[in-house]
Amino acid sequence: MERSSAQNKSSLQIGELFIEEGLISPQDMERALAVQEKSLDSQSRNRPRLFGMILCDLNLVTPVDIYHVLKKNNTLMTLQGYLESRGILPPGAIQNAEVRAQETGIPLISILLEDDIIPRQQMAKILVDLFHIPLRSISDFVFNKKDRAKLARLISSQDAGSNGVIPLLLQGKSLLCGITDPDNLLFIRELSNKFPLYRFEALFIPFSGFVWFYKLLYNETHTISPGIEKSKEKSMELSLLTDYEAVIKDPVIEKDGVLALYERYELLRKLLGCKGDQDRRVAFQTFIMEKHEAITRKFQCRSIRFSLENDQGQVMIAAFPKHQEKNPWQK
Repeated sequence: MERSSAQNKSSLQIGELFIEEGLISPQDMERALAVQEKSLDSQSRNRPRLFGMILCDLNLVTPVDIYHVLKKNNTLMTLQGYLESRGILPPGAIQNAEVRAQETGIPLISILLEDDIIPRQQMAKILVDLFHIPLRSISDFVFNKKDRAKLARLISSQDAGSNGVIPLLLQGKSLLCGITDPDNLLFIRELSNKFPLYRFEALFIPFSGFVWFYKLLYNETHTISPGIEKSKEKSMELSLLTDYEAVIKDPVIEKDGVLALYERYELLRKLLGCKGDQDRRVAFQTFIMEKHEAITRKFQCRSIRFSLENDQGQVMIAAFPKHQEKNPWQK
C-alpha cells in the first residue's frame, strides 16, 4: 500500500523533531511510520491518526512530550484547528465559543461541553485522538482527606489555580492530575522536572469539577478570572451568568452539567451580595431533579433548559421545556 506523500512528509518532519529532542531513535520513527501506513485502510485514508498519537500508542513518548515538542516548534494541531479541519464545527461557532471562554475565564473545552455544543462522548473521543488524554468526570474520584497534605505539597493551591492543574489521586509515586485545557500540560512537564521521582499523568476534567475539587482539597474557593477590564468586570459577569443556559436531559447522569449550573448560581449570589456561605450543592441537585421530573411529566418532553435570573438582587432559577417559554421558580 502506497503512503500519502503529504501525510508521509508531515510524519517524517514530526518524527525528526522528536529525534532532535532525543526522545526517539530513527528506528523508532520507521516503526511508527510502518504502523501508520498499515492503518491507512479504506475507512481511515482521508483521516489518518496523528503521528504523535502513534508514538504514544507505541510507548515511545508521553502525551506531555508530544504537546511540549509540537508547541515548541509551532506544529501543534489545536482543538480549534481539529474541529474546523474535521468539519465538526463551523469557524463561526468556534470563534463564538472562544469569545465566551475569554470573557468568562472558563476553558474552551468546558464551554463546548456546558453549552451543549459538542456531546460529551464525542468530546472524549476528540481529546483522545488529539492529545491521547481521556476525559473524565470529577465524580469518578473519591477524595481521601488523609492525602490532602501530600497532594497539596506536590501542587500548591496557588500553582493549581494559576496553571489549571489539580492533583486528584496519589498511588505510590504516580500522581494523577486533572487539567481543563491542553496548555496545562506544559505545567505538568514542569512538575515532572521538579519532582523526577514521581510520575505525573493527566486527565481532562470539566472546569466545574476543577472548581469543586479545588475547594474540597484546599479549603478555599477558586476564583474565576475573566479576561476583561476590572471596571466592567462585575456587570459583565452578571450578564454572562444570566445568559448561561444548561440543557439537561437526565440530571442523574449529567452531574457535571448540574454542577456547572450550581457553580454559576453560587457565583451570581456572591456578585449580588447574597448572604450565606453554606454548601447548597446537594439541595441544589435535588431541586433540579425534582423540577426536571415535574416539567418533563407535565409537558411530555425530554430535555429541560435551566438558567439563572437576577430578580431585584435575588437569584432565580428558570426551568422550562427546551422549546417553550420560561416558567421560573425561585431557589
